[in-house]
Amino acid sequence: MITHSIAGTGDWRYGWVKHDTLVFAIGGSDHQLLEAYVASPQFRASFINSEATESELHGPFLATRLRAEDFQPLQKAELAGNVSTIALSDEPGADEVARSAILSILLQGFVGNARCYVLQHTEEAKELQHECGWGLTVFREFVFTGKDGGTLERYIVGYD
Repeated sequence: MITHSIAGTGDWRYGWVKHDTLVFAIGGSDHQLLEAYVASPQFRASFINSEATESELHGPFLATRLRAEDFQPLQKAELAGNVSTIALSDEPGADEVARSAILSILLQGFVGNARCYVLQHTEEAKELQHECGWGLTVFREFVFTGKDGGTLERYIVGYD
């Protein structure tokens, strides 16, 4: 897993984007790939420690509360608008440098005929979180399909 730091941008000193490539032994539709992902051990991780896997967690959420259907299609033209909803600072404009860095990293996922899916639940979905889910102040997930049959590119935007 590659971790891109968003450090040095005001309130974002503990912000990051984690990126990795997951390969599943399946072909078929994007939905089948997303189902394989949600059922996989790679889905179960806290993302706070890149080496740790947690059998019950997916970031701030209990993994069992998430489904493949929770990943919604996101067009490239919609990406900037989605990223603009990521906020950490209470000061107007203070998040713009971090958002620009995040957008630049996420745009790398749109290669060739890649299709993007975004986890519809964010750090604001308190009802899906585990008891320590508050530790991730920001949590957004973007996955890209279409590179190769069973390949999924995962980008996690977080702040802890």
